[in-house]
Amino acid sequence: MSSRSKLPINLQKHIKKIIFSCRRRWLPISLACLFLFLSLFPIPFPKIFFSTSSNNNLPTSLISPVNAQTAALCATPGKDGVGAPAGVVNTYYPGTATVAAGSTSIPVGAKDPSGAATDISAGDLLLIIQMQDAVIDSTNTDAYGDGVGGDVPALAVGGTQPTNGASGFTSGTAGRYEYVVANGPVSAGSVPIRGTNALGLINTYSSAAATAAQGKQTYQVVRVPQYSTSTLGSATSPYWNGNTGGIVVFDVAGNLDLTGSVNVDGRGFRGGGGRQLNGGVGLNTDYRTLATVSTNGSKAEGIAGTPRFLIDQATLALIDNGILNEGYPNGSYGRGSPGNAGGGSTDGNPPNNDQNSGGGGGSNGGFGGIGGRAWNSNLPTGGFGGKPFPAASNLLVLGGGGGAGTTNNATGALAGLSSSGASGGGLVMLRTNTVSGTGTINANGSSAINVLNDGGGGGGAGGSVLVSALSNNLAGLTVNVRGGKGGDAIFAAPHGPGGGGGGGVVVASAGVTINRQGGAAGITGNGGADPSNAALAGEGSTIPIPLDTIPGASSGAICSLPAPAPSPSGTLTSCDGVLLPDYSGFSVGLYELLNSTGGIGSALSLTSTTPSDQTLSNKVVGVSPNSYNANPFFFTNSDQGKYNFLLDPSRGQVDPGREFVLAIKTPSNSTLSGRQIKITINSRIGNSVTYTATSLDGNPISASNSATSVNGTIVITNSSSVSLAVFSLAINICDTQAIQILKTGDRAAAEPGDIVVYRLAIRNLSSTPINQPVITDNLPLGFQFVSNSLKAELNGASVAVAVERSGRNLTFRPNVTLPVASSNLSLNIVYAAEVTNDAIRGNGINQASVSGVRANNQQVVRDGPVTYQLRIRPGILSDCGTLLGRVFIDKNFDGEQQPGEPGVPNAVIYMDDGTRILTDANGLYSLGSVLSGSRTMVIDLTSVPGYTIAPNLYFIERNSQSRLVRLAPGGLGRVNFALTPAARGINNTQQGDSK
Repeated sequence: MSSRSKLPINLQKHIKKIIFSCRRRWLPISLACLFLFLSLFPIPFPKIFFSTSSNNNLPTSLISPVNAQTAALCATPGKDGVGAPAGVVNTYYPGTATVAAGSTSIPVGAKDPSGAATDISAGDLLLIIQMQDAVIDSTNTDAYGDGVGGDVPALAVGGTQPTNGASGFTSGTAGRYEYVVANGPVSAGSVPIRGTNALGLINTYSSAAATAAQGKQTYQVVRVPQYSTSTLGSATSPYWNGNTGGIVVFDVAGNLDLTGSVNVDGRGFRGGGGRQLNGGVGLNTDYRTLATVSTNGSKAEGIAGTPRFLIDQATLALIDNGILNEGYPNGSYGRGSPGNAGGGSTDGNPPNNDQNSGGGGGSNGGFGGIGGRAWNSNLPTGGFGGKPFPAASNLLVLGGGGGAGTTNNATGALAGLSSSGASGGGLVMLRTNTVSGTGTINANGSSAINVLNDGGGGGGAGGSVLVSALSNNLAGLTVNVRGGKGGDAIFAAPHGPGGGGGGGVVVASAGVTINRQGGAAGITGNGGADPSNAALAGEGSTIPIPLDTIPGASSGAICSLPAPAPSPSGTLTSCDGVLLPDYSGFSVGLYELLNSTGGIGSALSLTSTTPSDQTLSNKVVGVSPNSYNANPFFFTNSDQGKYNFLLDPSRGQVDPGREFVLAIKTPSNSTLSGRQIKITINSRIGNSVTYTATSLDGNPISASNSATSVNGTIVITNSSSVSLAVFSLAINICDTQAIQILKTGDRAAAEPGDIVVYRLAIRNLSSTPINQPVITDNLPLGFQFVSNSLKAELNGASVAVAVERSGRNLTFRPNVTLPVASSNLSLNIVYAAEVTNDAIRGNGINQASVSGVRANNQQVVRDGPVTYQLRIRPGILSDCGTLLGRVFIDKNFDGEQQPGEPGVPNAVIYMDDGTRILTDANGLYSLGSVLSGSRTMVIDLTSVPGYTIAPNLYFIERNSQSRLVRLAPGGLGRVNFALTPAARGINNTQQGDSK
């Protein structure tokens, strides 16, 4: 055993004795204005950038929708030329792992061979969309799905047929999507991208196999063709296969001629697979059962997962995903509807599976219809229709599949498979500037197959369509998102037809004609007052689309808009956005970036110009105030902080990939700090140039948010008869040091037992108050904060301070605002710390830092760490310790020493440093001057033949021949070894080879 308590005086004296240490025509380009645009958005110390998008001023933590009139992030409009889409035009990649919001690369698998052959390359527009991710309540009650119970009548012969219930989901991210720009091709299983959340993704996208708690989570990455102009053509998609497909998406920078028809009918989520079954265990009230039980019908596929059995809509074959993959929690069969998938039928008589109720219809914009009643018993046990998905312009999904009906007679063209549910409609997303002509988009749900005396499958739900026309409406376009019809059960004695699929979702600009009816329910063969035997259908919905709610990169139409020409000059202001009192000695320049070091090199060589009042045939007229295009440019007070530069495209100065640094330099005696901002040209298409600006000093680019990197678009326009690529950027410079912290102590040296008093002095060095000061103070090893010792004052008045402790780390939060520098006041904090024995092992260094928030622009300012070091003296203690113990015979087999248990002489014990210890005649040992810390001791069992380690009933770690002991400086550690006779005839590995 080891002890960390204070030692007796006589032992301290004894130990003291044994201490030892131990990127023609010259097109001048005004970068001047590189600096005005953000003058609209004053920036703290670093204020900048040349985006024409106000989105760059949103906090990066927000999902930032693209404004229809603003180019926040552009790919390469028109990259794929004039479009005449035919067949499959998109390339599809499955996401292979969860990717977090803010990420700039996406893990993807091999592209879907059913898609287009075009690989992703730099400048491509991509769509990332979460296909499946929803949590359901999987209890075997009417709370199945959305977790809300009490909406399903009690089951009774001829009883009330529910209209909905036992469907939906409780939470999830299915339907989230965003557009991003590819920075390059897929490499090593990942595609590099630029997004609108600080250059990364807005959303997190999840990929995971089904578990006992949730169905599978899938997302896909789709390459989006960018046409300059296009017809609607005859585009389609591959059928959704569980990972990719089901989507047609393209972008048109100019006019979209609606001549043609896009078709994704039945290419959405798949229907449950029908199987001839002869019955098994279960109740006709079940909402979910296992696929391995030979009764009921399979649920369909939807946002909440993929069941084991499906029907392949393309080949009309049964898909079996394997016995280990139910796909939904607690089972993939039965009438409960998971998410927007239709529920499978629960048979009216599960032990024989012979009463054949119908499967439920899938959903999207409206409810899927419930399946028809069971034969003979007339029980309302048909599958529930899917619950409407809460679609929005930034939340779109495939139409849900229909659930399978139960079948025991295997009637219909496909035998048992005829009772399968049908697949939902796919997803179409088109963005364009203008439209003309007439055309159609079809995203209808499929209809189920007909049967005879078996249960019919549910119809597939209509899919989703988003069409945005920037500059006119969509008159001439018809969009069909009807639900599919449920399967008929044509037999004299009424069996259960399938429920109709719900109508789909259309999100579009004005003028479009929409057909979104729910699919009709299947019918029976006996006619009568209720030909559908209580099977039902659903309804769709239309959501008006505000053109500022499509997340991510802007459309080619937006990116091709002409931008208003800004002033060809930028502005340098103070930290709080006002002009400096004196610009003498300040300069701004463009410099080469030293790739090898990341620093700045020589000034960028600019083509010289001449003032407008001079006529030189070989000179281009410059732009005031930098009429000679000098680099660097030195400010004068008459310029009022304005400056500009002209870049020469013929010299590659706006080529994609070109990088340079914009640097502000201050006079040597200035208290303001210079700035460095890296500018990277990403792409140039005609007069449009995209860029990224990155603050190299770690300070926010804009005063309105904390982003240190932004992106945007600049446009080459005409100014003074010369084409100018205009950047707009307002830059602010702030104090070199805005806050200061000093740390002192009341002594130079200390030893264990001493109380040390530390003092902190915090002062505001800026011209604006600093709010929310926070001080972090990290005590040395072996120092303990003394509670209730903390005091603070400012200008003689006491200040309340909240203290947070985490080990040796202290955080002080004084309830005070630090006054401006001119007040010459400091916040003083004092507290005490006790020096413990462990301090001997430390270095006595204390570190403290401070942070605060400027009142004028909310910029966070910091200072530190500052240090204060004490020399630690051992006092009467040593950094060594003593180990002692005994090797003994354990008579009562508890592993602990008891009175009367004899010691074992001459037992050998080894330490981790090789020290060999031998016990005396009483089995005792003692070893002094042992370096403190974690030490290991091992008993050599060959030195005690016939014995082995005795079992310990209290401490499992003592059942080993090796022991770990924590020896404190000046501490005493005890390690005993209990032995017991080894069983005869057994070769005890702890004793070695007995031969």
